[in-house]
Amino acid sequence: MTESSVKFGQIIVAQQTTDSQVIGWQILGIGAPMTGAIVRIYRSYVENTGYELIASVPATSLVYRDETVNLSDRWRIPFYKLEVVDGLGYTRMSAPVRVSGEQLAPGIDLVRATITLLRLGGNPILVYQRKFDTTERCSNCWDPKLRQVTISNCEVCYNTGYSGGYHLPVLTLAIIIPEMKVDIPGDTPRQQSATESTMSNYPLMRPRDLIYEINTGRRFRVVAVRTAEKHRMLINQTLQLEVLNPSDVEHRIPVPDISTLTPVITRARATHREMLRDNFSPSNEAFKTIYI
Repeated sequence: MTESSVKFGQIIVAQQTTDSQVIGWQILGIGAPMTGAIVRIYRSYVENTGYELIASVPATSLVYRDETVNLSDRWRIPFYKLEVVDGLGYTRMSAPVRVSGEQLAPGIDLVRATITLLRLGGNPILVYQRKFDTTERCSNCWDPKLRQVTISNCEVCYNTGYSGGYHLPVLTLAIIIPEMKVDIPGDTPRQQSATESTMSNYPLMRPRDLIYEINTGRRFRVVAVRTAEKHRMLINQTLQLEVLNPSDVEHRIPVPDISTLTPVITRARATHREMLRDNFSPSNEAFKTIYI
């Protein structure tokens, strides 16, 4: 479909109550007829995938209250995409937006410092974000009556209880320090390896997400997440990781062809476009900006 010349000038997401969020927008019409124009609102709890249409409202309303959003879990962070349909039926989609602090210059400088650190000392990784907000329960191990997983090491959901287990991976950079061996007491003593990692502000990590270190083939489970912020603007993330054993079912999650993925180290937002920064190469081309 032909892209509309209409653009979003500004999109703001605010939480005014404990069980709802408000999305407001400004539209810049550039020669396109706005009679009968609508805005479609999509929501997901993962930034880069899984968006579902939740509302379609007149573009002139300029605001929508989402009263069906799930805010009961601190790790359940809602993201929104807005799609404007002008009077001719042409469309334009916005970048993902969420409740966040204003992007002030000091915070942006700190993000750039994190990017420099990752470019100098980071390793390429794949981030697998766990599915946890979908109705597609695993047909192999999920018991709807007991409402729990009944089979261990399930190769359909990888012990998540949701079909597929994880979203498509995101290719990015992280600094993973050498792991520390920990003895776990019990009837059969065993060793568990734990470590920490530093990442940029994208993608937003949650406990039980997975990391695949491309150069070594090692896989890690995220145990805890600690964030650094400046005026509520996310700067970077420090992860506590558990090294997975080769016998764990998560090692059977398929790895896609790396050459088909777009490397993303951070995300800089504008309301009418999405800018992906490819920072993997030391050449000047590494800082190219792709407009979507």
